[in-house]
Amino acid sequence: MKLALVLTALTWAIPANAEVKPSDADVAAVIAVVEANGCVVKAYDDPVLLQESKIDAETAMVVIGSLVENSTISVTHDVMRLTTPACLVTADAAPSAPVPERAAFVALLEAHDCKLAFADAEKLFSEAGFTPQTANAIADALAAEGQLELGPNEMTLKSGNCQ
Repeated sequence: MKLALVLTALTWAIPANAEVKPSDADVAAVIAVVEANGCVVKAYDDPVLLQESKIDAETAMVVIGSLVENSTISVTHDVMRLTTPACLVTADAAPSAPVPERAAFVALLEAHDCKLAFADAEKLFSEAGFTPQTANAIADALAAEGQLELGPNEMTLKSGNCQ
C-alpha cells in the first residue's frame, strides 16, 4: 500500500511541483545516498534519504520522479532500485560484486593464463585479499553470466582478454 502511495506521488511529482527545480547537486546527492544505502529507494520521504542528502521531501519527490521517468530508477514488484553503474543490479537479482573486486578477480585469472586450478585458488585469492565468500560470490556471478567456466578441477575465464 505504501508503495502504491509513493508511486502515485511520483506520478504527480513533476506536474504538481513544477515550481520545485532541483539542482544537479540535489540529484547527485540523492543518487549518492541511495547508492550508499543499497541502491534501493524505500520512499521519496525516507528519513535516511532526506537527512543524508540534505534536501526536503518535496525536492526529493521531484528528483526521484525524474529518475523514474528517465529510467535511472526501475520499479519492479514492490521495490524501486537505482540502476546507475555503481549499483550493478538487474531487476530480479541481487547486486553484483563491487567493480574493483570483480576487476581484481578477473585480472588474477588473466595473470594465470585464464585458468586456475581449484587446488591453487584459495591460496592465490587469499594472498590477493579475497575472502572465500567474496571469491565464491564473484565466481558464481561470472559463471551465471557465462564469463567463467567452472570445471571439475579448475576455473576458466571466458571473457575479457581470455576469449
